[in-house]
Amino acid sequence: MTSTTTSAVEHNTTTTAATDGGTLSPPALTSTHSFRASRPEIVGPEEPVAPFPIIMNGPVQRGFGRGGKELGCPTANLPEESLPAMSSVTSLGVYYGYAQVIFPPSSPSTPSTSTLAPPPSSASTPPPSSSDPASSDPTNPPPAPPSNPIPSADRAVQPMVMSLGKNPFYKNEHLSAEIHIMHTFSNDFYGREMRVVVLGYIRPELDYTSRDDLINDIEIDKHVAVRCMQRPAYGVFHDRETFDALFT
Repeated sequence: MTSTTTSAVEHNTTTTAATDGGTLSPPALTSTHSFRASRPEIVGPEEPVAPFPIIMNGPVQRGFGRGGKELGCPTANLPEESLPAMSSVTSLGVYYGYAQVIFPPSSPSTPSTSTLAPPPSSASTPPPSSSDPASSDPTNPPPAPPSNPIPSADRAVQPMVMSLGKNPFYKNEHLSAEIHIMHTFSNDFYGREMRVVVLGYIRPELDYTSRDDLINDIEIDKHVAVRCMQRPAYGVFHDRETFDALFT
């Protein structure tokens, strides 16, 4: 894989694999204006090379809750036990690929919160029929009204950008994989299984002197990820059958 070198940061993607918790890691370099101004739109080779693609999956965990609120970039965290597949063969940094949230086949979305119409008056309501088992048997209530189904786009394979690291700007102590799926979901999906295919590397993990600088780099990361995955050898993983085959 290629290395990224500017007057602001220098990082080689073949450095020692990422480690967690008790192992000391070198301090992250600080992103500067000159680094952000010189970032390329497309990075890496024309097709995935080892160790990519990297396969990860697990139930979505609750993180710090600041991605959406503070950074405008909501993220989904994978459990700690799923990280070695990535951390054992890569270094800390930002990566791109595809992700999919797995919903049960008949999973409904959250019921509407709209105000229900008042029940009809007793004068217009016919008495329960003795031949209707639902009305005469309290253990057999009538079926609930149907809810809206999960939109097909929520179930689809979507592009993602992932940060593997300790987020030095927020001084996290433990390694995490924070994944931003580039799709607006109709509901949250905590606890659902998420499948991730990591296809390439964007940049090293960096520290920042301001939140605005961090947000600026995140937006560039998303743009670079989309551009990189427009290349044919990466775009094939967007196909549902190709994606699913990696998890069978």
